[in-house]
Amino acid sequence: MSSFLRRGGVLRSNKVIDQIVEKLSGKKEVLAIILYGSFARGDFGPRSDVDIFVIVENTSAIEKVENCILEIKTERTIQPIIRSLDKIKETDSGLLKNIFQQGKIIFLRRNLDIPVSLMLSLKPYRLITFNLSNLDQKTKTKFNYALYGVKKKNYEYKGILEKNKGRKVSKGSILIPEETWNNLKEFFDSYSIDVKVEEVWL
Repeated sequence: MSSFLRRGGVLRSNKVIDQIVEKLSGKKEVLAIILYGSFARGDFGPRSDVDIFVIVENTSAIEKVENCILEIKTERTIQPIIRSLDKIKETDSGLLKNIFQQGKIIFLRRNLDIPVSLMLSLKPYRLITFNLSNLDQKTKTKFNYALYGVKKKNYEYKGILEKNKGRKVSKGSILIPEETWNNLKEFFDSYSIDVKVEEVWL
């Protein structure tokens, strides 16, 4: 278990973080506190704000938690985003991406019976849909071999999709990890193929 993750406990690394956890962990409505931004990355400066994402049991607890945060006496500005469990999916996808990639759990209630830890394990993918109607048959075959690879009795060639940890979803549709998108983009560009790209979390 990471030193940042202590179920029902506090992260002893920075005074303001201690204050946040001490103040909010006593509120039974608070299910999890996630530190993100410069404090989570470790590159904060003298004027950096403390960014936290707080998950509460229901929407009626949001104002109560906001008031608790305002009561914390610190020289740092605390920038909270508070969401009830049933509203997490409505949070801006860019923010969630930042939290998922950089966030550190500083409090997780011991009796939490919802998959917050699972939520934090989600990773960003790109769902790519494409159409080969602009290619002649010979070029389509070349494209498919390059993308999906070739398997024969005594020969196997891994396509760019497998090399980049992606998988085929359906005809004209593939799923790849976000970090490999640029590799696939260059590949599609080399064939002058227009693609539709959608960000998904899995």
